[in-house]
Amino acid sequence: MPEEFPIFREILIPKGDYLEYRAGIELSTKPGRNISGALIVSQGGFFGVSRLEVSPSILWKVNKYLTLSQTFVSNRIQFGQEDFNINLTRTRIGFSLNTSFSASAVLQYDNDSQDFGMNFRAGYLFKEGTELFVVYNEIMDRSSQSGLAELRDRSLLIKFTYMLRI
Repeated sequence: MPEEFPIFREILIPKGDYLEYRAGIELSTKPGRNISGALIVSQGGFFGVSRLEVSPSILWKVNKYLTLSQTFVSNRIQFGQEDFNINLTRTRIGFSLNTSFSASAVLQYDNDSQDFGMNFRAGYLFKEGTELFVVYNEIMDRSSQSGLAELRDRSLLIKFTYMLRI
């Protein structure tokens, strides 16, 4: 690293060269079932300190159109005299009307930045190589002194792709 940077709130990673290693295990059920799940556990180095990551997730195929999933990622970091957890939770709702139209919404929160993010994406495939996507993102900051969530970032992206065959 050319210069130090924050890893969790005011805790800084010093500049230097780091070798990262990690070993772990992943257990999962058959993904084609209506309800499936996974658990990932890994331990290893992380910028010269120790990190234990535990990540359970579950996916529910409500019907042929709708899927719901929940993921939680917990990183336990031991950094000298400091021990802390960086946690992320993510909820996803997916909708596919047919092979041409799909939409998804993702809600996410992490305890480090205390940001609550929302992403909505809709796509339509007219034919192979021609598609339209609309993406809306919003990030709310919950770390303000007032205790209320404040809008930090908002974006709208419209993307149209057309493949020319020459």
